[in-house]
Amino acid sequence: MADISLINASQLSQGQAAIPIGPLMIAAVLEDHGYSVQFKDYQTYRAERKLSPDTFYNFMQMPERIVGISAINGDTPTILGAICRLKEEHPDKIVILGGPGPTDLPTEILENFPVDIIVVGEGEETIVEVMQALDSGRDLSSVAGIAYRENGQVFSNPRRRRIKDLDSLPLPAYHQIDFEDYNYMGASMTIRGCPYKCAFCSVHSVWERKITQRSVDNVVEELSLLQEKKVNRIFFYDDTFVLEHKRVVELARKMKEEGIDVPWSCYGRINLMTPELLDTMSTHGCMEILYGIESGSNNVLNKINKKFTIEKASEVIEMTIKYIESVETSYIWGYPFETVEDFYDTLMITFQQIRMPAVTPRIALLSPLPKSPIYLEYKHFTEFPDDVEIARRLGFLPGRGKLLDYPNVVNLAKKYPEIFPSFYYFAHDLFEQKLEIINNMEQNLYSPSESSEE
Repeated sequence: MADISLINASQLSQGQAAIPIGPLMIAAVLEDHGYSVQFKDYQTYRAERKLSPDTFYNFMQMPERIVGISAINGDTPTILGAICRLKEEHPDKIVILGGPGPTDLPTEILENFPVDIIVVGEGEETIVEVMQALDSGRDLSSVAGIAYRENGQVFSNPRRRRIKDLDSLPLPAYHQIDFEDYNYMGASMTIRGCPYKCAFCSVHSVWERKITQRSVDNVVEELSLLQEKKVNRIFFYDDTFVLEHKRVVELARKMKEEGIDVPWSCYGRINLMTPELLDTMSTHGCMEILYGIESGSNNVLNKINKKFTIEKASEVIEMTIKYIESVETSYIWGYPFETVEDFYDTLMITFQQIRMPAVTPRIALLSPLPKSPIYLEYKHFTEFPDDVEIARRLGFLPGRGKLLDYPNVVNLAKKYPEIFPSFYYFAHDLFEQKLEIINNMEQNLYSPSESSEE
């Protein structure tokens, strides 16, 4: 029996599974400190109805007394429902939560659900101290970066200082996974944090807008390991991969020098791209760039603080496809301040990009994150999507099947709207009109006659 069972709670299906870098980093540091880890990834679990708490409960059945679970906001109703059952049947189990979802609302979760400890923010140093405290019976009050329950009371300790030297951390525990389960898609995170302040985003709750970077040599060491694992593509998870052009160029050239011959993709950012950067990226293996544009309206782009115009975005996309094989763009609709004209602008730009052979636009209904500025300002507009058509459009729940087919999840989301706002939408005055417009446009766009012409 291992010292801890560690679970990645992502509900994506096996065909969509993404390498769980964060949990594998936690596994690696625990192993470095002498702990044995039983790692499991819910993405690779072959089961129907993966949104169901009962399904997750069955998945998490392991003998270890300590259970660590990493989750994003969209996972939390499922795992918290399962934890309620786990603690009823096995009250001696110690449940530790971490990841972006629990980090957003640690005290709220502890006050309403039988979780024992929540790791807030970066977890590598914190989880080791938690395990050492549990081993020795030491009081958890000395462990920075956690919230916890003791004798029926909830306590929140001061946040831990960010890890400055990321090279001091071990590489992810890749030996814990089978790359075949991930279609041999590799991944790496070379930078933590984002300096931008997009109104719909809550990444600052984890990283506090502080940027830390691994050295290029450290990243290349990881990429060499991934190449040995026979991965056929590498995705850089960094929110701000292109933040420093000099570093990107250095990494690309070092990869070539070290014989790392694996195609790769990354997130770009409209206001940071140049022809010189794109040329270097394309000649050193970059096959795809993903741009978060988020609206076709300058009015909306200004209000969500994107720091560029739609004209600039279109210009950069045209520039990018001269160098990069594939471009994916993401858009959001349903902002509470978005006019019908703003909405049309977004639809028109996605319609134009569908016609561009190298560009794949994605559009989703805005679902609020609990610490995002837009939610904090407009949460009085939020409503639960009791309509199946609205539920399926929520950008935070792609590929999850029909949300309304899971009554336990629905009941939890409705009972605790401030803990699960990602399962809601902004029901403003113009929403129904926008929904009708996008439905009609999609019917025309994907009609049989249109498909046959193409």
